[in-house]
Amino acid sequence: MMMTKQERSYPKKVHSLLQTYIQPEGAKQLFSDIFKNDDTKTTTAYVTLEPCCHTNKQTPPCASTFLLASIDRVVVGYRDPNPYVDGGGVSVMRSNDVTVDVLNANVPIAQECSNLVRYFAKRITSPVVLNGGSSDGVENINGKKKRFLRSLAGRMKRDGSLVEIEWTGSGNNNLSSTTDADEAGDIDWEKVTSEIILNIPPSPQWVTHVDANLWDHELVLLRLGNIISKKKGVKVLGETLVNTYLKGSTIVQVVGHTVLLYRPKFPKPVITFEE
Repeated sequence: MMMTKQERSYPKKVHSLLQTYIQPEGAKQLFSDIFKNDDTKTTTAYVTLEPCCHTNKQTPPCASTFLLASIDRVVVGYRDPNPYVDGGGVSVMRSNDVTVDVLNANVPIAQECSNLVRYFAKRITSPVVLNGGSSDGVENINGKKKRFLRSLAGRMKRDGSLVEIEWTGSGNNNLSSTTDADEAGDIDWEKVTSEIILNIPPSPQWVTHVDANLWDHELVLLRLGNIISKKKGVKVLGETLVNTYLKGSTIVQVVGHTVLLYRPKFPKPVITFEE
């Protein structure tokens, strides 16, 4: 589907707003009293996931931002299972006189909310993601295990069961052209990949699709040739995707324009390694 010029500008606008939001006074600058009403009106926010309350992250706490914005009532579809939240966002808002209604988990719309955030819940509770690995996670994927995974991926590719996903960026530019600097080996690939993520970021739908398939299948082959041509650039772009969007996964192999990723299923991995 082709995007309009205005639609292609959205990622940059969102990125600009995010850069403001993460500044010390950014939340106040963007949201201070924007929903403040007189006593005859009430502003209600409907959220799929409980607003967060913790500060050990890049963005401000969502619950505090709701308070800044003068939200009167919040309807929550799903309680955040993140150990740093887990009801804390609800408590923060209620203690500041915000009416908070958490939907009963058996209500159909609450079940829909649960389904929407099911992969987020896996990410936020998996020790592989939270701690950068576990006894069964990516920290112990040594050379022998990577060779096993590469061999398994080869068999899966031959029988058609390997999930293969092609890059889908939010823009329509391509940064894969060969330059004189490229031929001379002078390309700063970290800078190039940063420009890709900024100017042609993967769409949220693409990231969600890759993330979901990693949780469901553990092995996923990314095809990045339509965005970058050189193997070294493909490797760096793969590392950037892992560190930025697909936390808890590891690169098993880079071949040509493809990156093979692995992330163990939580709580019980599907792929078992040969002893």
